[in-house]
Amino acid sequence: MMIARGCGMDLNFNSMFVLVLMLRYTLTWLRSTWLRHYLPIDQNVLLHEIVGTVIFVQGVAHGLAHFVHIRKYIHTFRSTHSRSSEPFLPKSFFAFVAYL
Repeated sequence: MMIARGCGMDLNFNSMFVLVLMLRYTLTWLRSTWLRHYLPIDQNVLLHEIVGTVIFVQGVAHGLAHFVHIRKYIHTFRSTHSRSSEPFLPKSFFAFVAYL
């Protein structure tokens, strides 16, 4: 669950950052700060594409982390509850995802 939360928070930041990279006035302001030494501001389209790729990878990691968490939840629920709850539980993880 912590991996999903961490990727989700980073996705929020990167989703904002990918838009900021294309704002002309923001880039002009960044050129006047100390960040110009560390960020390739004049290559903003390249940096925009890199951040977009990072967003995709983190989105996949975020989704997979949630699937793993759901699978652990189903397994824990089955092992801790009585047989009376069996009809309400899906037979497998994939059946649960298909049910959603």
